[in-house]
Amino acid sequence: MKRLNVNVLGMSEIKWKDEGDFWSGDYRIIFSGDKRSTTGVEIVLDKKWGGRVKSYMLFSDRIILIKLESAGEHIAIMQLYMPTSGYSDEDLEEVYEQIEEVLNYVKDNETLIILGDWNAVVGEGRDGEVIGEYGLGNRNERGQRLVDFCVEKNFVIANTIFKQPLRRRYTWTQPGDIARYQIDYIILRKKHKRYIQ
Repeated sequence: MKRLNVNVLGMSEIKWKDEGDFWSGDYRIIFSGDKRSTTGVEIVLDKKWGGRVKSYMLFSDRIILIKLESAGEHIAIMQLYMPTSGYSDEDLEEVYEQIEEVLNYVKDNETLIILGDWNAVVGEGRDGEVIGEYGLGNRNERGQRLVDFCVEKNFVIANTIFKQPLRRRYTWTQPGDIARYQIDYIILRKKHKRYIQ
């Protein structure tokens, strides 16, 4: 984080037990794990932003929400980890229902940023205002479910908006380097698209 000048970092599949909030040097770590150490999510904040946390919700081992305040602006950051393809569609829909519940805690005037491993491929090519031209691969069923969710909520998938070399678009490599996929996304409300750099 220091080398790349990252202020806030979301992580999925941390495989930690329990939940907590602690400082490690100049970094604040807020996390929610599970009893078997198989899932888990966390948000790591540098010293400046760690001190601006106004509240947080450790909703489950797949979703956490923190609220920050800066110069009168209110920012809500959600970190999530969606079920992999080994889970059923019912499991997937259960997490989408949880996302809906957490969104009820975010006010319309707050800047919402959703970070996460969606385990979905939205694919290449512009799709309305939701997806920019710079996705990767071919959309799968879970990718279509994510696009439908974004359309319903007026969200944009930020990391498909900016031109990047193909080698920088993938976020997961299949074991054995058989294939590379873009399955992690940064999502915001359309009205906050102007904040994306």
